[in-house]
Formats: sequence, structure tokens, C-alpha cells
Amino acid sequence: MTKHNISILYVEDEENVRAMLSRFLKRFCDELYVAQNGEKGLELYKEHKPDIVISDIKMPKMNGLEMIKEIKSIDSTQLVLLLSAHSDSEYLFEAINLNVDGYVLKPIDLDVVNEKITQLIRIIENQKAVEALKESEEKFRTITQISLTGIFIYQEKFIYVNPAFCEITGYTEEELLTMSPWKVLTPQYREKIKKIATKRINGELLESTQMQVELQTKDGFIRVVKVSVATMPYKGRFAGTGNLIDITDVIETKSRLQLLSQAVEQMDEMVRITDIDGNIVYVNPATSKTTQYSEDEILGNSSRLFQSGKHSTEFYKKLWETILSGNTYKNILINKKKDGTLF
Repeated sequence: MTKHNISILYVEDEENVRAMLSRFLKRFCDELYVAQNGEKGLELYKEHKPDIVISDIKMPKMNGLEMIKEIKSIDSTQLVLLLSAHSDSEYLFEAINLNVDGYVLKPIDLDVVNEKITQLIRIIENQKAVEALKESEEKFRTITQISLTGIFIYQEKFIYVNPAFCEITGYTEEELLTMSPWKVLTPQYREKIKKIATKRINGELLESTQMQVELQTKDGFIRVVKVSVATMPYKGRFAGTGNLIDITDVIETKSRLQLLSQAVEQMDEMVRITDIDGNIVYVNPATSKTTQYSEDEILGNSSRLFQSGKHSTEFYKKLWETILSGNTYKNILINKKKDGTLF
């Protein structure tokens, strides 16, 4: 007999029966609340909201059926098992009207009680599983709805897309749910991705993959996206699930930086970059050519490497105060090459 993470309220006025069945019921639950009449049972119910209520019918102060009626008015789905020495139709009919979940006659057969409680526990576990699934789905939906990353699930067509995915592609959710996932890509990627996606939904490709592809928005714009996709079980089959990030701006910025870098590298004018401590972190080829120092000799060195001794400490102090305040410094500097000549 396995103890479960549930609570039971047991209400019984007969002391001997109450003691015997209490010991038996403790084997099933983490918490057992025991009352000797319906009035006390109702108080315990309101305080603890147990998973299962087990009650005798004929009791002083408030009988079991009156107590169950009050409990059902609080929670109509409450699981209830009635115990009674009475088998006449009056009690049975009223119990049926109260939608009780089981009825055990006295003298109590523990095997019957065991069977009834096992059935109720199975109902509770199913309910908890459904609630856990709903909670999990709600968390997933909340997280994905506010995510700036495009999130999607697909089989032959998209099953789920979040708002960010819709924004990136330019399609509405309704439109995307009628489309195959490869249809949002540019023609050069469609066949390749279709083959990969088909393998996923057939369960032939289980490991996750990352790739960079181009998609075509509803308005015809080309977006470069980085996609991560994995295979997941879904309703007895497999599905692809993943996320994508729009890196179009990153790619364009990188391209512009490469172009600017090329321009700086080919300039005849000297260019060098230092950190705020004056250590050189970049020089272009023109700097090495003019100063006669190799790039390796310059990088990591202080700008003092080129000092000629023709300027005062105050001169350099003013230079650094100007540029560290965010302003542009313009002046004529006399520096020294590797061979000692000035320029």
C-alpha cells in the first residue's frame, strides 16, 4: 500500500470504528483529519480543504448528508466516500443527488474501502496531472508571448508561433498556421530546410541544430536569421521546435565595419587607437611604415614610444584632459621614429 501526497478528512461518531479505520487510512495519505460529528467535520473541511472526504451518515449534531451538502456548496467537485449501516433507498437516493463518489456499507470491508480510495486517488492524480499540464502550458505561453526571440513549433505546417515570430516574418499568426515552415524562407533555402524538417517530423533527426538562413517577409524584404531547432514528441508524433533571432542589422553593421576597416587599412594617413591609459591597441599599416616600428613592437606599448622630448608634461596633460572629457584635440605634435629622426 503506497502513501500518497494527499489529505483525507474522516468523520465518524462510533469510537471503535473511528480508531480502526483511522489507522487504515493513514497508510494512504500524508495528512489525516478526524472528526466525531458532522459539525466538527465541516469546521475541519473549511480549515484544511482535504482531497477526499470520508464520512458516516448517521451522526449527532449534523449528520453526514447534511455535512456533505454544505461541503458541496463550497466545492461541487469535492470527492466524497460515504459509510453507512443503512442501505435503504432514502439515504442512497439523497447520496446520489449529492453526487458522492462512493458508498460503503457497514460492517466495513477494508478491501472494499481500499478499492474505493484507490479509485479516488487515481482521479486526484489525473486531475493534478491535467492541472500541472495546464500550468506548464500557461507558463510556456506567457514566456513565449513576451519573448523578443521568434519561437515556433511545426509539423507539416506551423503549429505554434509567438508574436515575435510574426513580427519578424511580417505574417499574422493565422496566416502562418496555414503555412509550411520552409515557405517563409528565400527560394535558395527552401528545399534544403524542407528535407531537414521532414526528417524531424518523421523522427529521423533528433539532435538539435543551429544555422544561419535567409527568410523573406510578407512584404518581400530579405531578413538574415540565426535559427536553433530541435525535435520534440507531440501528440503521438514528432515535431520541430525552435527559435530564431533576426541578425540582419548585425550582418549589415559587420559588413559596414569591414568596409571601414579596409578603408582605414589602406589610408596613407597614420591611425592609432589607445585605451584610456594610453596603451596602443590598434595601428594601421601607415603608422608602422612612417614610424619604422612593426605592428608587434607598437601594440601594447604606451604612446610615449613616439615621444620626441620636444613637448612639456603640461602639453600632454592638456591633450589627455581634452580627449578624456569627450572633446576633440587638435594640435601639431613632434614625434620620433625608430631611427631617432623627428617627424
